[in-house]
Amino acid sequence: MPSMNFCFRQPSHRQCAKSGEPPMESACDSPSPAINLVESWDLAMECLDFRAAVLKQWNETAKDGLPPMDAYIAPVNPAVAPRHGDYSKVRYFAYTAVANVLDYSACTLPVGFVDPKADLADDKSLQPMLRETRCRLQHYDPEAYAGMPVTLQVVGKKYEAEKMIGIVKIISELLRA
Repeated sequence: MPSMNFCFRQPSHRQCAKSGEPPMESACDSPSPAINLVESWDLAMECLDFRAAVLKQWNETAKDGLPPMDAYIAPVNPAVAPRHGDYSKVRYFAYTAVANVLDYSACTLPVGFVDPKADLADDKSLQPMLRETRCRLQHYDPEAYAGMPVTLQVVGKKYEAEKMIGIVKIISELLRA
């Protein structure tokens, strides 16, 4: 499958400023200079190739006369949502970026809430960790996050938003049962 590096080109502060909203540090910092038109077209072609490869894999889930899978369930973030104003400390978009790059339908649902008595801070010395994981653990305070939603996303193919909403409704009913 092709690399997904093309999707991590972030817009500059100049582009974010066009919305009139204050820039979120993690979304508007651009690690590289602006690209020219030919580079933009090349990235668009990489994106199309990536989408085609993923759609091929998706369709290959059809087995024994059954249709391909309807959706997949994934985290929204490797941790709970950041506290308001804490966005610069949360820089991990991989779970949601895939759905965005693929232009797939996605719907987020809460599956629980942080309980400070049950959701203790992890012992950071137990295992080597990725930099992103270490960053998230350093900012996790069970008391500060008490009651914050823990979420998942249901992702389906393009133009299947209604189906994703239906799946989320079913999952929500099962979680309440």
